[in-house]
Parts: sequence; structure tokens; C-alpha cells
Amino acid sequence: MTATNPPLSVHIPVGIVAFALSIFLAAQILATNQNGQTLLWQSGNLKTQLTNLETAEKSFADSIKQRDALVQQADQVKAQYTTLLTDLLELSKTDSDARRVVEKYRIQNQAPAAAATPAASPAPSPAAR
Repeated sequence: MTATNPPLSVHIPVGIVAFALSIFLAAQILATNQNGQTLLWQSGNLKTQLTNLETAEKSFADSIKQRDALVQQADQVKAQYTTLLTDLLELSKTDSDARRVVEKYRIQNQAPAAAATPAASPAPSPAAR
């Protein structure tokens, strides 16, 4: 006698497909939940970074204000040195000691700033040559 296998019920394949679909949907729900948590974390970090940026901007503005006095002082010292060295150059025309100091340190007058900017004028184009 041959044993015949009973026919498979249609419910088993449908059950397997339903089980696979439920696992897939559960994975999608978990991934969506994880994405939501990540977005919340990123939002919190964004707020922190904005606060830090505003604080740094205020600090930068304050440091610029604090350094204005130093810049003005440096400009005054520069003007004093310029006056001193210009006087030394004028004196070197008549005084030998001043002339030696000028020669030793190679002190010389530079061209005025307005005349020293020919690079600001537009250069001729290569096609015009």
C-alpha cells in the first residue's frame, strides 16, 4: 500500500505570507520610531548650536569693541614713529649723526599711498596687446 500525503491546506501558505508581512510591518514601525527619535535629537542639537552661535556672535562683537582702543593706540604710535622718522630724515640732511643712523638702519621715505597703488588700475587685456 502506498501512503498518500494529505493535501496541504491553503491556510498554511497564507499564514506564512501573513507572518512575513507582519514582520515586515513591525520592522517598518520600529524604523519609523527610530527616525523620529533621531529627528528629535537633531532638533535639540540645532537649538544648542543656534544658542552657541548667538553667544559667539555677541562675544565677537564685544571683542571688536574692546580692541578698538588698542587699534587707536597702535595708530597713534604709528603716527608718532612716522613723525619721528620723518624728522630724522630731515635732520640727516644737515646732521652727520642723524645721517649715520639713517644709513645704518636704511631709513628712507616711501612713496605716498595714493601714488603707490597703480595695481588698482585695470590691467590691459591680453587681446589688446
